[in-house]
Order: sequence, then C-alpha cells, then structure tokens
Amino acid sequence: NEAILQPVGKESVTVKLEDKNSCSRYLAVKINKVKMMESPRWLKERLVAVGARPINALVDITNYVMLESGQPLHAFDANGIKKISVRLSKAGESLETLDGKERLLPESSIIITDGSEPLAIAGIMGGLKSAINDQTTSIILEAATFDAVAVRRASQRLNLRTEASIRFEKTL
Repeated sequence: NEAILQPVGKESVTVKLEDKNSCSRYLAVKINKVKMMESPRWLKERLVAVGARPINALVDITNYVMLESGQPLHAFDANGIKKISVRLSKAGESLETLDGKERLLPESSIIITDGSEPLAIAGIMGGLKSAINDQTTSIILEAATFDAVAVRRASQRLNLRTEASIRFEKTL
C-alpha cells in the first residue's frame, strides 16, 4: 500500500494508503518548475459560466477538469511535502481549510496528511498550509477515489459542501 513517485532530481514523494476501505485509489504526480499565472480568458469565462470563481491557472485547471470529467482533482504546494498519507482522522485533530476557517475534524474522517499533520479533508477541501500560492514552484497533483459514505458523513458533520464533495458523495 505504499508507492514512491518517480524522483525528479533528488526529490521523491512517498504515497501511503493506510485504509483501503476509505480510499480505494490514490494517484499523484509531482510537477516541478510550475509558473504562477492568470488563467486565459476562455478558461475564466467557462468557470464563471458554471458559477465557479477563477483563482489562478493551476487551481482553475483542476476545477475545469472536474467540471468537464466529473473527477475532482486537488493540487498541493509541494514545498516541504516528502510524504502523502491517506488515513482516518483521530480525536482532536484540526485543519485550517482553504476558506481560512479552523475546523475540528470529525473522528474517522478521511484525511490527507504529510505523514503526520493533516493537509486536506479528503474529497471535501484542502488545507491552507499546503495551498497553491504566489511562491508555488512545485505541486503534487492528486486524483483519488474516496468512499462516498465517509465523504458525505464528514461533509455533513462539518457543514461543508463543496463541488468536490458533491461529486465524491455520489460516487461519480
């Protein structure tokens, strides 16, 4: 249940699935030398047309792919991330999400961690600590299959519904 992504230069990222029942598939690729830029007009217009807010080219393309294919993607700023682990949350764990809110994670929610600290609530929302920002030069791009019931349960407990959670909870 552990895989090492192909190293780029001297770097590699280990991916570990600690609970196959909550995450049956987790694909990730590390992409170096990314450049932060504004999305082209056509992409921004398409996102706005379906009610999405354009942010930057890296985030916008993940949203576009989700809207076109039904498969949510997530991009982490890879700075400092040497390991990705998918596991169930423990009592008392929390995460500051992309919307700037500190959230106490419901016990046994699926989370993505850096081996110890939460980086994202799987299938719902990423964390601010690993968010794409103006200094991002390397990303880890994720595509996964998370348990629909677990995503819906966590989404309800957190009172947090997102475009990704809507898709994951329906097993699209």
